[in-house]
Amino acid sequence: MKVFVSLAIASGLILMSCVSAEQKQERQWSVKVSTNRSARVWMNKLDGSVQCENRPVITPESATSELKAAGVNVFSARKGYDGMMHLAVCGDVTGATVEVEIASSDEGLARALGYNLIQKQN
Repeated sequence: MKVFVSLAIASGLILMSCVSAEQKQERQWSVKVSTNRSARVWMNKLDGSVQCENRPVITPESATSELKAAGVNVFSARKGYDGMMHLAVCGDVTGATVEVEIASSDEGLARALGYNLIQKQN
């Protein structure tokens, strides 16, 4: 019982010393960074790859160039997959896509170039 009381008193003293300790003022930053991710959207389109054929496909770099030429601001681009099952047959699409992150205000321009909105981003 004495050990329990001693532990309770010791932990109480430790907690009180933490509360009464002088706290540092939080650093204020003068740089404003936008964290509004809702102002950006992810869009994709098939890259043009076809099973059993070796043809040029759309790369993230070429997609970025195409969109920038149309006046779309591209934040990032990557290869992706449409998430659908495709038949394993020559001449069918592979489902490989190119995905781009753009300003939501540019969505209409990207749609005109064949891009589709990705509803859920992983």
